[in-house]
Amino acid sequence: MVAWLLCRKRDSHPTGACGACESCQWLRSGTHPSLQVLPLISMPISADSADSADNQEKLSNAAKDKKSSKTANNSALKIKVDDIRNLQPFIYQGGQGMRICVLDHAEQMTIAAANALLKTLEEPQAKVHLFLISDTPAQLLPTIKSRVQQLPLQTIQPMIAVDYVTQALGSTVNREAVGTAAIEQLIQLANGAPLAAIAMAQAPWYSKRALWLTTWQALRSGKRSSVAASDYWQNQLSITEFIQLSELMLLDMRRLYLGLNELQKDVNLSAALEKYPPDNNGLALFSNSLQQTKIALQQNVQEKFAYDKLMQELACL
Repeated sequence: MVAWLLCRKRDSHPTGACGACESCQWLRSGTHPSLQVLPLISMPISADSADSADNQEKLSNAAKDKKSSKTANNSALKIKVDDIRNLQPFIYQGGQGMRICVLDHAEQMTIAAANALLKTLEEPQAKVHLFLISDTPAQLLPTIKSRVQQLPLQTIQPMIAVDYVTQALGSTVNREAVGTAAIEQLIQLANGAPLAAIAMAQAPWYSKRALWLTTWQALRSGKRSSVAASDYWQNQLSITEFIQLSELMLLDMRRLYLGLNELQKDVNLSAALEKYPPDNNGLALFSNSLQQTKIALQQNVQEKFAYDKLMQELACL
């Protein structure tokens, strides 16, 4: 949509940007003067433009954001109040032509940033378009949602999603060959979103689902202490990655508890639940603990303490 709005030949290309005009080339290189994207890591940059100094610096900064600390991913996606304030000159003092602002991961806006954006949403400028993109719009402030037009994306057909994910992954997950069933499982776990399925497959925690199950069984049976389990997992995953893994496992546990089929066919979750069946209250408590840990991590709680606490609670699940 952004590419089409900025395309100088869109009148003759009603179904999409031409991809060849000067505006489309600027967009491809990530240097379009009429486009601002937050956070910067979401700026689209093509591989063939990476040789320019500016784009190389952007790519380098994005890579640093992804590889820095264990909590860098969340930090890199945060949209802060200063980011919104820096948009104001672009919105109100820019040229007379079309200007577009894209806020990716809009749910990551801080409360102060969301409040700073309200005035802009209430008093839109001529030829200024603001796109707020979110996979979890429920996390947006009601004041934000009441001032925008919500356009849900249509569900992607399963076969198209399977073909896309298969091509993107090259039929391998964590360097292991996978079949169509494994790809379909990924898409199911990602609620039908192909890009989320690809990100899940490439996440370091996805290949450790069976290991999580083994750890939980060892904790429940008393064969392993929570301290030993915590020390082990701290060398395997960051606390943020472990929480993502745990949330996925809890999802399937709850499905089985409700009498539904498990989504993960490649781990023996149902057998584990027969031996150590958690009650619904225990699942709810552990899920709540995961959420509270996320909040605590934003307040600079040490990861070791957070890991130790989660393992103690997992032993009681």
